[in-house]
Amino acid sequence: MSETRRRFAGRVQRALDDPNLQQALTQAMTGLRGRRGIAFEDFDFAAGREDLKQRRRANLDRLPELAQQFTERLEAVGGEVHYAKDAADARDIIGQLCWNAVTTYGPAGGRVRPIVTK
Repeated sequence: MSETRRRFAGRVQRALDDPNLQQALTQAMTGLRGRRGIAFEDFDFAAGREDLKQRRRANLDRLPELAQQFTERLEAVGGEVHYAKDAADARDIIGQLCWNAVTTYGPAGGRVRPIVTK
């Protein structure tokens, strides 16, 4: 696996050193930031934060029910939920999922089922 990481790091470095990619990313980010600014210029962030806090408090008691509902809906469309006992376990699961995706679909990707790790 470390050889794969070295090759990946090399590809990342070559991409970061590519002036065409740098220019494309700069232009894309400039455009995105401008459009984001326009989209949110009238948004009241303080009110939005307060609304979100209230929604979170209201749904904490329903968390087991909501998690079950999410699991059922995800599985109905072919997704799979993975449970981790801690952050280290979650990283291991994510690493294995990424490895499986690359070995199954190749580095260019392909159709991948939605996967959520808790």
